[in-house]
Amino acid sequence: MPPRSALSARFGHPERDLTADISIFAAALAALNAMAASLSLLWLALPHPAGADERTIAYSALVGCGLGVCLLVSRKPLWLVRLSVAADTLVISIAVVATGDTHSVYAFYYLWTTLYAVCFFDARQIAIQTAWVGVAYGGSLALLGGAPMELFTQWLLPMVTLLAAGTLVRGLTRRLRSNEARVRSAAGRDPLTGLANRALFADWLDAALAEPDGDPVAAATSSWRPSAGRAGRRSAHGWRAPSTGRSTSATTSSR
Repeated sequence: MPPRSALSARFGHPERDLTADISIFAAALAALNAMAASLSLLWLALPHPAGADERTIAYSALVGCGLGVCLLVSRKPLWLVRLSVAADTLVISIAVVATGDTHSVYAFYYLWTTLYAVCFFDARQIAIQTAWVGVAYGGSLALLGGAPMELFTQWLLPMVTLLAAGTLVRGLTRRLRSNEARVRSAAGRDPLTGLANRALFADWLDAALAEPDGDPVAAATSSWRPSAGRAGRRSAHGWRAPSTGRSTSATTSSR
């Protein structure tokens, strides 16, 4: 049987659609990189601290823009897209140091990378990215220098803000994905039996035929079964979905 991770993500586990779609990963991150690069160039054009290293900031903007272009050129593996977020965090830290200001506006860019991780990563990856942001921002402040307690306060407040905002966004995205799962499941299955309807079967078959290897017929027909929440329990209409291969007519006549 061919791998069905994409099919399962779309129909079996709809709550993971966004995190499973690499094209959404790449497009969202490329858009953030393009916006950050544009704002960096605007920052250079506007009045800014005289001690800022303008060349380093310009190079950072070009690197961010280059990463965005690479993400859109061709389909990238998922691990490379996630690694790009870590690279963006490093570029942001370099820009913070280049401004020479502990209150640099570039610190706001950490919010973008963190919320991106919250929207598209799983819990473990979010924890890793958040820890990396904390280390990168703390290292940037340490390189800029200053009173230890003042630097700690400057680091703590943004990190707490990121934690609060990330928790809120995570809760909202989980609720949206849960609602999407219910709507998609209801649209693709019979409300009485829980069996996949013709539209869902056609979608599974099209996706199975697109798989380069494996048996598309087996992949498609395996979806024609009651959903996990329906099989083996009495529905609201007083009918028990068959789970042992018995036909509907046989089940009905036995009653």
